[in-house]
This record gives sequence, structure tokens and C-alpha cells, in this order.
Amino acid sequence: MDITFCAVIIIYVAAFGLFVRASITDFQKREISNELNLIIALLGIGLHSITGDFNSLMLGFVFGTIMYGAGYIAYRFGLIGGGDVKMWAAGAIFFGDDATLFIKYMALYGFALAIFAIFAARRATKLGLELVNSDDKPMPRNFLHNLGCPEVPYGFAITASGLTLGLQNIITFIGGY
Repeated sequence: MDITFCAVIIIYVAAFGLFVRASITDFQKREISNELNLIIALLGIGLHSITGDFNSLMLGFVFGTIMYGAGYIAYRFGLIGGGDVKMWAAGAIFFGDDATLFIKYMALYGFALAIFAIFAARRATKLGLELVNSDDKPMPRNFLHNLGCPEVPYGFAITASGLTLGLQNIITFIGGY
């Protein structure tokens, strides 16, 4: 094992931790901090620099910019939260030339999350639980009650995408080493 191998593994493990932390705060408060998103993007820059994959780095910036632009429009229409949009861009920068796969996983996991959220809202209503907005702090601790609220914590789908693609990349990286 050389230093590059160790650095790549450490970067992925750190990114996994940040993705998970972001989904936890999204669940609890419907907020994803700018700092977490910035660190994920910086880890991506470091990852591509260490591996010498500057094409991937440039594609990450291109896809990150496109995703941020599209997400900003969705944010302005109240369709998604600002932290989610920034996490899209940070994830695209982190995954570079795999950003399109990152987007596909987000669509898949986001669809599953939306279906589950609809189920949760119906179930919570049947149980007589009041569905609250993130302005009503704190969000309910009960998982079903929380996910049934009008604002869906999309950070779960983003995190699941990051973990799935990250694990695939680590397996590929180790196999090629």
C-alpha cells in the first residue's frame, strides 16, 4: 500500500461520514449546512488531484455548475431546499466523471423516498399525528411522523446515492490496485 491508496480510502471514508451527517441534520431540522457541502466538494478536489484525474475534476465542476443552476431554479419555485441543491453540486464535484451516475442514483432513491413519504403522511394522518413544517422546530422524532411531513428530507436520497456510488468506486479502485 502506498500513500495514494491510503489517501483515497481516507477521503472516501470522510466523505461517507459527511454525507451521513448531512442526512441526519436534514432529517432533524430540514437543513444541510454549507460547511458540510463545502468540505465534500473540497474532498472531491483533493481526490481528483491525488489520483491525477484532472478530466474528472473538470467534469465535476461542469456537472456541479449545471446541477446548481437547475437546482437553484427548483429552489426558487419552492420545490427543494437550498442545502439539497448545494449538496447536489458538491456531490457532482466529488464524483467528477461519475456525476451522471450520481444523478441517476439520486433519481432512483428520490423516487423511493417520495413514495415512502406519501405512505408515511397517510399513515401519520390515520394515527392522528399533526404534520408540521420545518418552521415548527423541532421536527418530530418519530420516523414515520417526520417523513410524513410536507417537506421531505431529500438528503437521504443524496446520501444513499453518494454511499452507493462511493462504495462502487472504492471496490473498483481496490480491484485495480
